[in-house]
Amino acid sequence: DTIVFDKTGTLTRGDLRVTDLSPTQQPGGGAVALTPAELLALAAGAEEHYSHPVARAVVAEAKTRGLDLPPISQVDFIVAHGVSAFVQGRQVLVGSRHFLEDDEGVDCAGADELSARLRRQGKSLLYVARDGRLTGIIALRDELRPEAAEALAALRERGIKHMVVLTGDHKDTAQAVLSGLGVDEIHWELAPEDKADIVRRLQGEGRVLAFAGDGVNDAPALLTADVGICMPGGAVLARESAQVGLLEDDLMALTVARDIAARTRRVLAEALGARYLPTTLGGGNIEGGADVVFDCVGGSRTFADALVALAAGGRYVMVGAGASLTGVDVSSLWFRELTV
Repeated sequence: DTIVFDKTGTLTRGDLRVTDLSPTQQPGGGAVALTPAELLALAAGAEEHYSHPVARAVVAEAKTRGLDLPPISQVDFIVAHGVSAFVQGRQVLVGSRHFLEDDEGVDCAGADELSARLRRQGKSLLYVARDGRLTGIIALRDELRPEAAEALAALRERGIKHMVVLTGDHKDTAQAVLSGLGVDEIHWELAPEDKADIVRRLQGEGRVLAFAGDGVNDAPALLTADVGICMPGGAVLARESAQVGLLEDDLMALTVARDIAARTRRVLAEALGARYLPTTLGGGNIEGGADVVFDCVGGSRTFADALVALAAGGRYVMVGAGASLTGVDVSSLWFRELTV
């Protein structure tokens, strides 16, 4: 009844474009500010080997402009935060404001007015520092997928009652990009573990939910959700963490998947003569002619086992909380007792 979306690369195209290069003057009239091209080359040099949509956008822009990237060394990639590298012997930090200011002690207050203006335009910000001082801000813009609004409306028509969006972006950026989409909750400035915590909180409210994402930082939430869904261009870790992989890079594929699941459940129920009856706890074991072919208390059997037992004379299949068909939790399925 609930679906949780990552924003970048899931509800948006994930095809970021650099829109602004804003070098910052050093406080107290110190070092001369970099030129926009120098700022871009510095950031691209640090992020050249970082597999992340923002990093790819920065490097692509530098190559489009024909900039030579400086040599780098001692590179550290901090998931969901940024990059630390030595460029021409000087430490360069590229990432979120939280990473630079809270984790690395870089003062970013001098760029507050610029940052606020760019975020109100729905842009994501990348902060760049060298030798402990902020050297500039790179703004990027990502657009909603054209089918996003239609897909979310179609999912609501198919029984999804609650929609949530999670993002590491700033509040102003998230609200500007998602304005008018009609989601029920938006959570911003999240770390990977925060996304998983929100999924657990929603599950604690009794919701059965799917999480759709594509990034390395989505992996904890994909694993925590009842169903993890990875977009086609997702990172390897995201694909390995999900139970469902979309083959079509289109959010309408989610509605197709929902329709297929509903039809499969209907066919299965009809094939076995399903009736909606209250679940009754029991403790039978799988054996020829057994009445109970699924143990209600945490049993895990394959569907083939169930059919074999039924064919041998078993009268019903009982499925309870914690039981699973081929390793998939079925406590949320519509049926509780299948009779033949």
